[in-house]
Amino acid sequence: MVKGKESIVMVLMGLQSISYEVFSCLAKCTGLALAHTLSTYLPIYLSIHLSIYLPIYLSFYLSIHLSIYLSIYTSIYLSIHLSIYLLIYLSTYLSIYLSISIYLSIYLSIYLSIYYFSISLSLSLSLSYKLIFI
Repeated sequence: MVKGKESIVMVLMGLQSISYEVFSCLAKCTGLALAHTLSTYLPIYLSIHLSIYLPIYLSFYLSIHLSIYLSIYTSIYLSIHLSIYLLIYLSTYLSIYLSISIYLSIYLSIYLSIYYFSISLSLSLSLSYKLIFI
């Protein structure tokens, strides 16, 4: 019975070593085949796909995606940023411009009234002075 168990163990160990050798040989052969396949077909694959697929993809991407992106981005940019800019600029400009005009109108009215009053006063005084001394 012991001899039977030893023979079974020996057979299993032999199968294990045979399967290891078979798998290692297959791995080497597969590795060589893979290396051969990669060295042969990879440049062809890359040249075909990169020369055909990449320009087509880039042209579609650039024409469709970038045009959509640019149209959306420019519309958003123009609508938001320019509206905010114009709102701030126009409100500031108009407030300053109107405040200057209001300031000038008040200042000019006061200044002109004082100026004309002083001129009229000086004229009246000079006339009265002339009338008195004539």
